Amino acid sequence: MKELTNPQKEGCQYSGLVGTGIGLVCLVEQVYIIDGSFPTAVLFSLSALAGIVAYVFVMLQKKEAGLLLIVAASLLFIRQGVIGFLFLKFGIIMFSPIQVIFFIYTLVILIFFFLNGYQHILKEIAADKKREQEYWKDI
Repeated sequence: MKELTNPQKEGCQYSGLVGTGIGLVCLVEQVYIIDGSFPTAVLFSLSALAGIVAYVFVMLQKKEAGLLLIVAASLLFIRQGVIGFLFLKFGIIMFSPIQVIFFIYTLVILIFFFLNGYQHILKEIAADKKREQEYWKDI
């Protein structure tokens, strides 16, 4: 049965922990600083929650982590686009360094995750566990 090496496990755990922490800071910032009745606040909160969930899955080393990182990066990209649109169209300045850091960190971890083959390894581990469960289920 294939497993992640210790450095790979630690990499997943630490990158997930840091990403979750940054996501929580972004979520708190959005809840307390941005008025909740503002329509884009919902999009901003959902993007932060998607990032938090993705990093929790990375920390737990689940096979769905790669897909969730893609979804989170997409939502964070859309959020950055909305911020740019609001600035250009209405002159509303909503720049936050932690939001930009969260977006860039998510992109870096997403690229790192797929280039180092973590997604493939996690899928193999899940398939091996499923096969083992099927084997012991019949006995």
